[in-house]
Amino acid sequence: MTIGFKAWALGGASVCALGMTLLASPSLAAEATATADADSTAGLDAVIVTAQRRTENAQKTPISVSVVTAKAVEDRHVYSLTDLNDGSAPGLTVTPYASRPFNVILNIRGVGVMTDTNQPSGESGIGVYVDGVYLGRPQGLDAGLYDLNSIEVLKGPQGTLFGRNTEGGALNITTKKPTGKFGMEMLAGAGNYNSYEGQFHLNLPAYHDFAVKLDGMIQSHDGWVKNPMPGQHDWNEASRRGVRLQVRWTPTTNFTADYAFDIGHTADTTIFGYVLRPANNVTISPLSLVATQRIDAAPIGAPLQPSLGDQWGHSLTLKYDVTPWLTLKSISAYRNLYQNQYQNGGTEGLAVTNSLGAGQNFERYSIAEFHQHQYSEEFQAIGHVNRLTFIAGFMYFHEATNDQAQAFNTLHWDSSGVGSGITPITYTPFGNSVLGPNACITTPAACNSSYNNFYGQPGQTTLVHGLYPNIGVDRASRASTDSYGLYGQATWTPPIFEDRVHLTGGLRWNDDDKRGELYVVNNALPYLPDANGQLTTTQGPIDRHKSWKRVDPMVNVAFDVTPDASLYAKYSTGYRAGGFNSRSITYSSYNPEEIQMYEAGLKSEWFDHKVRFNITGYYGNYKNVYYNISANYNTFATNPATGQIVVVTGSTRTIEDTYNMKGVGKVSGVETEFDVAPLPGLTLSGTYTYAYVKMPLFTDPVPRPQINSAGVVTGYALNTPTLYHQLYTPTNRITFAIDYERPVFNDAAVARIHFDGNWNDGQYSSTGDVSTGTKDANGATIYLPQLKSQAGAIFNARVSLGNIHVAEYGAQMTVAFWVRNLFNTNLLTSRSGNYSLASSSISGAFNDPRTFGGTVGMKF
Repeated sequence: MTIGFKAWALGGASVCALGMTLLASPSLAAEATATADADSTAGLDAVIVTAQRRTENAQKTPISVSVVTAKAVEDRHVYSLTDLNDGSAPGLTVTPYASRPFNVILNIRGVGVMTDTNQPSGESGIGVYVDGVYLGRPQGLDAGLYDLNSIEVLKGPQGTLFGRNTEGGALNITTKKPTGKFGMEMLAGAGNYNSYEGQFHLNLPAYHDFAVKLDGMIQSHDGWVKNPMPGQHDWNEASRRGVRLQVRWTPTTNFTADYAFDIGHTADTTIFGYVLRPANNVTISPLSLVATQRIDAAPIGAPLQPSLGDQWGHSLTLKYDVTPWLTLKSISAYRNLYQNQYQNGGTEGLAVTNSLGAGQNFERYSIAEFHQHQYSEEFQAIGHVNRLTFIAGFMYFHEATNDQAQAFNTLHWDSSGVGSGITPITYTPFGNSVLGPNACITTPAACNSSYNNFYGQPGQTTLVHGLYPNIGVDRASRASTDSYGLYGQATWTPPIFEDRVHLTGGLRWNDDDKRGELYVVNNALPYLPDANGQLTTTQGPIDRHKSWKRVDPMVNVAFDVTPDASLYAKYSTGYRAGGFNSRSITYSSYNPEEIQMYEAGLKSEWFDHKVRFNITGYYGNYKNVYYNISANYNTFATNPATGQIVVVTGSTRTIEDTYNMKGVGKVSGVETEFDVAPLPGLTLSGTYTYAYVKMPLFTDPVPRPQINSAGVVTGYALNTPTLYHQLYTPTNRITFAIDYERPVFNDAAVARIHFDGNWNDGQYSSTGDVSTGTKDANGATIYLPQLKSQAGAIFNARVSLGNIHVAEYGAQMTVAFWVRNLFNTNLLTSRSGNYSLASSSISGAFNDPRTFGGTVGMKF
């Protein structure tokens, strides 16, 4: 996907050349998605949304929806969805995976974020739509954005109109279409960390009812943390580029065909990891340090290259106004996605175990491939008859995915290196400086686990060929989904109370059919279950097939208290699709999650549209939440002499299974937004969000073998029920923004100032509390509280001088200076462990440092 935001293109001959070569990165459009009043003193602009699949004023839409306009994206200097991780999108939490920054975790109201969506069968709880096309994977959501209309954050379950995987909400992203009139915009800019950006947008004049638009973007910055290993990339690098072509055909006034093709590329490196405090059973090597804030360079280098992502797709949207009261619409799309992963988290504090023996391997390199293609078709009938507005539709979605992953250590301490600080030995998949550069190819047995991890292909299968032939395959699987949806929604305004009452009802039926096959898990064939699902000793690829059917209703009652204030109450449901866990030796399946939510709100404007205040309260029941449970893999045998069960091998593989939680979680909160235009040119805005999620105690369903010091199994026991925290969900969040503009130089230009701040009180990045390994008097394991990320605020600013007439070229120019994280605040955006427990290590990652730069844009 290449999504996009439009920015004023900037000037000079060199900038024009830059734009014409498609050096165009998302510094985004100066045109707001709002519909501006002719008189700037008239009050706040109306914000237009399509949250209910029709164009309408957000203040007249009786659901909780926040809108990130193109102007807001420009003011915050947002390149991709990842840049919304400062909290500037009200109610939306955006978190990149540390190992795969191109895979973005989205969270609204703390729902749908508890499991690994990297897997081919994994699903996100937030649906993402671009111009009506559903994007089936969170992979690739870090792609560049260009030519934006808006990002609508639809909060709460959207199961009726948007269907599967919208239990937490949806992002409805819309982009600008061809105008049929000549226009060109270019932008170029540069900043610290050797960043550069550019955008190019060209509208061609209509020809025989055809209008064409071309968009291009490019953006790049160096890493935040330097890698001292020669020839290797730094941590936290990012690069994006993309091109999109749109063609609009309007042969008649009542028919429109929109075709679009886009192709995009990303190259990101791993987010740098920090050891904030080592556990008491490790020491810190002399080459290391324990950081208390973000560092500029790692003390120990590591092999690291960018993870690459490529995606492209076609879409065709047909719209036919059959009658004045009925419109038919078709949205067809095909998309293809490829991602690879080269993940080495690095560390500034290298923990080395006290019992070194012959040395220790470290710096794990995780390598993976992910392929996906999807196609979808949606038909809609949108209309209105007298007092009734309605939409009915059908959607079909198909996707096929496959992945494989390998991991191995790349560095190794010799026994003297820990004490003397000798440079560690460097590994590659082919050999190392001790055994020789090609030893792993000429003598694979030499590269056993004493030097590295799981060398060699899985011996029992030829179905999988790893990216590196001398490294074992950690997992490999494929999955496909066919989903059908049939839905309808209607709003009736009865002839009572002066037409102030609006009754809405909706219903959607979904049928999800999912198939998958697990080839390898942890460099071995999986174990086949018997007819009752019990584990056997027979190994081989596992096929899975499951289907689920769902019906999701929605009821909404709205009342217009005044022409500018309305109340609404809503009941809705949604779900996240089930699947299979490709890290499980049995390829375990799990059922869909689901949520039922009650919501009530007020939307209001006051003082001749100079004040806007909206508030929403919600309460929901969260069921069948699925969690991943890890356990060591053990092989057992019976001692013929004693009849005792003994462990033959233990902890040689770490596996994972996914289970649906018993019990019901509770989700509740309050969301408020305000905008004030007290003076001409001045706008103040802000939000406050309170989110509370409480999950029932989770009982591990896997009986764990109790093994004594002689390796004898003395019995089986279940782990103590534990508290699981909802991830990436701050309890309290506050955002604010100040925007001011005024004409200067005798109206020859317009000066604009933007300043915003975004605060939250911390969130969990690890689900469970920390086990002490001891039990209380009742035999229950004692746990200590898990850490949250650090509470704190991030501030951004932008100043610009725009609408500068360049008469020589018949253009308008804009010059701007921007800064993100203005005060260079250090915040741990992820953190895990417990400081009270000496055996608990504390690890985490910091937010982005201060970045700044300037842009110049030209609009013709």
